[in-house]
Amino acid sequence: MERSSTTPGGSARREATRQKLYEAAVTLIAEQGFSATTVDEIAERAGVAKGTVYYNFASKSVLFEELLRHGVGLLTASLREAAERTAREGGTKVDALDAMIRAGLGGAGFGEAGRAQREGREGVGGAVAGGRLG
Repeated sequence: MERSSTTPGGSARREATRQKLYEAAVTLIAEQGFSATTVDEIAERAGVAKGTVYYNFASKSVLFEELLRHGVGLLTASLREAAERTAREGGTKVDALDAMIRAGLGGAGFGEAGRAQREGREGVGGAVAGGRLG
């Protein structure tokens, strides 16, 4: 049976260990690709024993699947919070879209929206109104 990263009543320590494994895995996979990344490297980068990886995840593939689910969950929560915050502040739908894009890009930004954010200029709403996006 394959282990999942979500278990009812999971301890805070176990969740902290899984977070370290996620961070190590995403860093290594970004640096060298999924196929080239080994469980040994993930364990070493996370500062845990190799057995700890297998205790939490049945295989490297299961870890990767859970990493994707975890990332999608974080992104979804971030986008939802951005939209809800904009609604509470009385913003328009374009403002909400702008906030969601900024949240999704995490400030690193790509294209006009990210460039505008880094430079302290307009976001998507201003770019749409100015005819630069669309």
